[in-house]
Amino acid sequence: MKTLTLALSQSKYTYNIPEAIDGYIFDYTPDITEIVALENKAEIKLLDILHSKGFKKRNFFFKPETYKVHINLYMTGFSSMLISFLNVCYSYGIHVTCYHYNRKDNHFFAQEVAM
Repeated sequence: MKTLTLALSQSKYTYNIPEAIDGYIFDYTPDITEIVALENKAEIKLLDILHSKGFKKRNFFFKPETYKVHINLYMTGFSSMLISFLNVCYSYGIHVTCYHYNRKDNHFFAQEVAM
């Protein structure tokens, strides 16, 4: 199984997430009320990242069950962006573990997403 470590969003207003070694889904903070646009952006970015990691786009569409992918997703908020990304992952059969930031101890804690 291939594991990717991503962050949900990169913004000058959010916590810098050095754990996100494979990049960000949203390179900016979009209009969080534009749900369809969020899902489209999330899908495009995810497919770009998968392609850059050696997944062939054509095969990924036709045989998603043959590509076992797990994403560790670091985040600091933006629930509509998160749900948009999780919807895309669900449609491709990608497993996700979310890492939430805890301000009390300045660390992230894990939460598995049931899909």
